[in-house]
Amino acid sequence: MPTAWILAPVTLAIVLGISGVAKLREGSATLNSMKQLGLGRLAQPWLAAALPWGEIALAIALLVLPGVWGTLAGVAALALFAAYWLLIARALREPAKVNCGCFGKTIDGTVTTWTLARNSILLALALLALAGTLLTEGVLPGLLALGTQAWWLLGAFVIAALVFVTVRPEHATAAPIMTHAVPMGDEDDEPLFDYQRAPIPFASLQTPDGSTVTLRDMAFQQARLLLFVSTTCGGCAPVRERLAEWTAAMPQIGVHAVYTQKPTVDGDGIEPALTNLFDPDYNTTRIFGLTGTPAALLLGADGLMAGGPVVGSEGVIDFVEMVNEQLNGVQIEGEFEEVGDAE
Repeated sequence: MPTAWILAPVTLAIVLGISGVAKLREGSATLNSMKQLGLGRLAQPWLAAALPWGEIALAIALLVLPGVWGTLAGVAALALFAAYWLLIARALREPAKVNCGCFGKTIDGTVTTWTLARNSILLALALLALAGTLLTEGVLPGLLALGTQAWWLLGAFVIAALVFVTVRPEHATAAPIMTHAVPMGDEDDEPLFDYQRAPIPFASLQTPDGSTVTLRDMAFQQARLLLFVSTTCGGCAPVRERLAEWTAAMPQIGVHAVYTQKPTVDGDGIEPALTNLFDPDYNTTRIFGLTGTPAALLLGADGLMAGGPVVGSEGVIDFVEMVNEQLNGVQIEGEFEEVGDAE
């Protein structure tokens, strides 16, 4: 069996194995990613639970099944990677960033053109793997027949392929991580950390009644903490669960959940609250370059940005806790000026 025909199914098997094991550790995140990818009624808990096991089983089948069964495994792999390719291509057309959860939390799952390129290569490998099942006796006999030199060649190719399909380049335009947590009441106040405070951009959000409010007008009345979340985002759940707690703990500032989807009659899973805001056209999301949800921004009462953007569940929670600690310091120690007036 030529070494070339082994490369494609072995690479696919390793990729499927990594993907399956990563998904097993995060069943709820897989379900939320399926919802973000627009699977609709197919986004069911049982399917999210079965998907990683299916990927692992398919990985094993690609390696060990011979003859007709091996061909069926090749067809299944081609169908699976074709479906993944179509889902990624459709997700790229969405105005907001989508997390595919392709490899769980092991790798950043934000869908970009790099994701589509990666999936295009995997789709091509699936096609080669299917062709190999028709032209050879199977992967396992070929692996057993390899000499020492061929094993080195196979290993080098697989490692190079895995690095390419699982490691993504960093984005030069990635949102900066916040370093300053408390908005001061005066533009001349010294920041607590090294943070370049830029003016709040001309952006707006919708209120529950459908009216529009600008971020600058909101901040002029009171400093604001904006938490961008979604009802279909697994990482947003810990943030949404603490919204009421944070609102009560920080009466000095306005705490707002910002949803991208418009509320429906039944609320669409959105908690009823007067502090909810909406960004249905993703205009504000794009202005700040937010790469996903959850995300957080802090608007100062002096018209300047005071923190963020921060993206990711752990980062957002740490960010809010830092804000809370600094505001408590304002109250208890009296070292800094009070931030805005409470509503």
